[in-house]
Amino acid sequence: MRTRNILFAAFVAAIGMVACESILPEQQHPTDEPKTFTVHLGMSGEINVSQNPLTRFTPDDRDLYGIQVYHKPASESGYEPYAYGLFDNLENAKLELTENYNYTFEVVLIDNGKDKIFRDSILVDNVPYVGYGKPFEARNKYKGATETSVTIVSNEFTYASDKYFRSSEGKTKTYFTPQRGYTKYDFIHLESANYYYGELDGYTPTEDGAAIDIYLKHMIYGLKVEIGEFFDEGELEIYIYGRENAANPDATYQKNVLTSEQKTFERIFAYALVEEWYDQTDVTKANCSRNIDFTWTKADGTKVNWQKKSIQFTRLKETVVTLDYYEDESAGSNNISMHYDDTEMESNYTNYTIGDTQDEYDW
Repeated sequence: MRTRNILFAAFVAAIGMVACESILPEQQHPTDEPKTFTVHLGMSGEINVSQNPLTRFTPDDRDLYGIQVYHKPASESGYEPYAYGLFDNLENAKLELTENYNYTFEVVLIDNGKDKIFRDSILVDNVPYVGYGKPFEARNKYKGATETSVTIVSNEFTYASDKYFRSSEGKTKTYFTPQRGYTKYDFIHLESANYYYGELDGYTPTEDGAAIDIYLKHMIYGLKVEIGEFFDEGELEIYIYGRENAANPDATYQKNVLTSEQKTFERIFAYALVEEWYDQTDVTKANCSRNIDFTWTKADGTKVNWQKKSIQFTRLKETVVTLDYYEDESAGSNNISMHYDDTEMESNYTNYTIGDTQDEYDW
């Protein structure tokens, strides 16, 4: 009888344990990974505006897109670098974003950038590549390379907080290193280059496969120089100052030479200091100034020197400088005059006419 009681007690206890287990709530296991979304990046804005042949953008594999991404938790302030990449097309511009984070994007696009920007060979993990300089110079930390170097076209993003384009250290650092070996110079004005810049602030991902359009603005201005009928011999030199980032803007210049068979000079210039232009909603206030002067060397070696003139340029507008000349027989001098008019780059022009006051010459 005693044995039966012991067995019965054990049976009851076992049933009680099973019953207790059946009413205990299931243990909740926290999700190890936050939800992520894959988004696709695209560009819109002024790259879709059809302008004259000097400024029209037609995508091809010679273009360079530098994309810098920052992030932060939605509940916090202060962004940090998240990902960056250099692309020559946007087919694979896909990005993994995390829920409950905010993102900011910066994009630099140079039309035909492979032919405009300084390039150099670089070893990455002992494999040779071609990389591109400013504005695409980055803190890449490639193995076997210096911390800061040219950046290779990877057509994919590198995810890291300690690797990023140097321009992300501040928009004022978005200079150009052009082709032809100017490795030591930071250009502010890059001749014959179509340059675009865009931002997107505070993006929060909510769905997978979303398409993100980043609005780009065209950071260029135009210059056209027309020489009057007086120019029928010799050579005429045009000096356009302030090309590089220098303490004295007039210490750096670009020189162009015209002959009597070629009396017109026309160029567009990319402007590197995007912080001065990008947030300016009134395009007529997006300006910069450069000094310009002329030297005419006649066939007999005689030189005529016009004084430097400060010329104002405006984003998406072309400035026309018309150079006239005549001799004042009574004073034995040459004269300059100037007038200014604002018009859109695509059709009309900003005009300066030089040629009717003698105190604007160098004697």
